Amino acid sequence: MKATLDLINDKNCSRCHPYDRASVIKEAMRQTDGSITDIARKIQQFKGKGINIEVHEKSLFDLRNRYHRLFHVVDVGRVKQESEVIRQGLGTIEQALAKLDERNKRRKIVGTTVVAGLLLATLLSYLLKKTFDN
Repeated sequence: MKATLDLINDKNCSRCHPYDRASVIKEAMRQTDGSITDIARKIQQFKGKGINIEVHEKSLFDLRNRYHRLFHVVDVGRVKQESEVIRQGLGTIEQALAKLDERNKRRKIVGTTVVAGLLLATLLSYLLKKTFDN
């Protein structure tokens, strides 16, 4: 069975211990789970654009595995601490992806400006040629 936050629930956890502790663990992990999902989506978008982000993809893979190992830990303090370390790593990846995104936006603006300039130069050249031909 795949480890997901859905495994942490009152029915499963209260068989052995009160659910209170498990619910704290689940909440500590919820933010991390959302960040992992968002970053994985962003990485796929960059890959779809042909951008090499293998380093970030490997880093996310390592952090995701570290995160999934937390599903077997019942120490609330450890889960909170490890979740924070993982979120910091995810934050690093997210910052790198944001820089890549900003760089790509600037490239698009520059590219659009260059193309517009070339089109304008071509049009002016055509109009000048037409003027002198008459």
